[in-house]
Amino acid sequence: MQAKTCLACHLGRLRRLSEHGVKPEYGLSAKGVEEAKQAGLEFKLLLEKLPKAPVKFITSPFSRAVETATHIAHEVGIGRDQIDLDENLRERFFGQALELKPAHENYKHIHADDESSKGTKGPGNDGESVNAVAERVMKTVKAIEEIYNGHIIVLSAHGDTCTIGQMALRGGDISTHFKHALANCELRHMCEDHGHHAHHAEKM
Repeated sequence: MQAKTCLACHLGRLRRLSEHGVKPEYGLSAKGVEEAKQAGLEFKLLLEKLPKAPVKFITSPFSRAVETATHIAHEVGIGRDQIDLDENLRERFFGQALELKPAHENYKHIHADDESSKGTKGPGNDGESVNAVAERVMKTVKAIEEIYNGHIIVLSAHGDTCTIGQMALRGGDISTHFKHALANCELRHMCEDHGHHAHHAEKM
């Protein structure tokens, strides 16, 4: 019974995180909008250098990521209605103690624990581990590659979700993901045998 209660509590916290994350007030700042538009122009130039292929945008359902994807997609003629939402790309859950608080203030300690635990321990007593984030991101990537084979894929997500995901894709040490951080709205081109993946982080 205790295990079920703890699981129910954890799922409840994740649900509250998702409910807050999709609110308009948690969207991009004015500076974030400008950064996203600039990233869109950079992506447009990148497309000109890649073999011609259809483009698919898939984003975390959180407002910041959706807005970022929308601005970037707009620059290449893709509308919001053509962008898919995927819950597996959501922000990392940093635990109840840090819920809705600026996680960047605690990144130094969180990331030190990520590395020392080899990705098995999440922040606090109920935070999401690196391994857990990698598992859900890779689940989405594998599904995408099956459905959109031959496409250029743009994934819009969040800081730790992006860094963990890119290390998982490259087969690197995901416990040291933070050593490969992305800047706000940075486009990071990742080529694989199965296609092209452009990952970017949005304004945090």
